[in-house]
Amino acid sequence: MSAKSYKTRSQTSFSSTGSAAAKARARAEAAKTRLTFAQKEAGPKLEKAQIEASIELLQCEKEAATAVTEAEVVEAAVQSQIDGQSDVHALDLPSLESSLQTENYVMAQAKLL
Repeated sequence: MSAKSYKTRSQTSFSSTGSAAAKARARAEAAKTRLTFAQKEAGPKLEKAQIEASIELLQCEKEAATAVTEAEVVEAAVQSQIDGQSDVHALDLPSLESSLQTENYVMAQAKLL
């Protein structure tokens, strides 16, 4: 093997090793950058999850309150029939309009996410 041939192989080997090291360094730096941004994104993602959970709880509370109100109206209607009253409108019951306003508010908040 000639000295020139050995020198060329050594340079090629050194060059490819240097290239592999540079690529590995670039991958490591890119991974560090992805990690930095993942950490920054974690806070807002957690906040979003908490907001979504709060909205889900509000919707469940709304369903429960609506069911209770419906039961109260039915019970009041039955009681008024027993008492001989036929005017359910005379009862002091919450209006359905406020329930609709609450539902619209919750839906609008959900769309903001």
